[in-house]
Amino acid sequence: MKLLQFLSAALMAVFPLLATIEGQALATTRALAYIDECMTAHQSCFELSLDILLLRPNAGKLEYANTPAITEKTADFTKAPLIKPHFHPHVGFRERLTYSPSDQNYSFSAVWTHIKNKARGKTVARPQEGFFPVWILAKDALRSDFVTYAKEDWKGKTNIYDAVFAYRLYRCSWLTLTPWGGVRGACIDQNIHIDYQGGLFPSFLNSKESDHIKMGSRFFGVGPLIGIDPEIFFCQNRSVSLFASVSSSILFGKAHTRQKESYFEHIRYQKDKNVSQNGVVIDAMAGLKVTISCFSCATPSISIGWEFHEFFNQNRLSQNHFHLLSCHGNVKYSGGFLRGSLEF
Repeated sequence: MKLLQFLSAALMAVFPLLATIEGQALATTRALAYIDECMTAHQSCFELSLDILLLRPNAGKLEYANTPAITEKTADFTKAPLIKPHFHPHVGFRERLTYSPSDQNYSFSAVWTHIKNKARGKTVARPQEGFFPVWILAKDALRSDFVTYAKEDWKGKTNIYDAVFAYRLYRCSWLTLTPWGGVRGACIDQNIHIDYQGGLFPSFLNSKESDHIKMGSRFFGVGPLIGIDPEIFFCQNRSVSLFASVSSSILFGKAHTRQKESYFEHIRYQKDKNVSQNGVVIDAMAGLKVTISCFSCATPSISIGWEFHEFFNQNRLSQNHFHLLSCHGNVKYSGGFLRGSLEF
């Protein structure tokens, strides 16, 4: 009798605990089912892309010398045509992360573009010839001054940061039009080294001492960004397409410039300044895209194309009193890109 009473009490104590555990499991199952139903009804997708860039720069206001002329017959060396350095292409990259609900026509993107380039120039006059040192900054320079050797090294680094909201305005079986807008931030660093020898700057005791000019600028600006992306599809399953993008932005920011000219240990010119600087930027892109739709969990694609960027009035370094160069110089980048994307 006592054993039956003990078993009965034990079962009465365990049943509420089992009922609680069962209730919690049932509630968890229902919650997971509800979440799955919501995700099925409003599925969101992300797209991660990486672009490998091969861009060649072309910057204005970087002429460092002019065409050599005969020294005995030339009284003004500033009138000869100017010589620009040779710009070298360089590999850069662009990373993009996009979030877009599948049942909506809008998306959000964050983009980082890194461009790094350089240019070099070298001019050597023949015997009895000379040319004007274009970037001589000292105030005692004369039009009759000349040198026989010049070398320039330019290095540029550009980082562009975009936060974009896009809305698919039109879509049919063969075409989509997607206008977009957002905010752009850009940082542009430039460093220039120029050496002049001979003529005005003779060597002493067989030394290789040069009139050395060191200049640089650093610009950072932020501003609005707008653009539109058309895309044309050639297959019924939309696996092959031709796409393009055109955009423009206005950057408001600050620029720090520094310039120094020295010969041996004597500083002939030195100037540092911080100024407010605004500029317009235009971008263009076109390419061919192939999408692979054979995976259930993700959709990879590959693209190849061409792109162009131009920063207006970016180079604003002070020049000498002859004003041989333009007041402001643009910085341009153009070349090809290869893109790999994964939508999941």
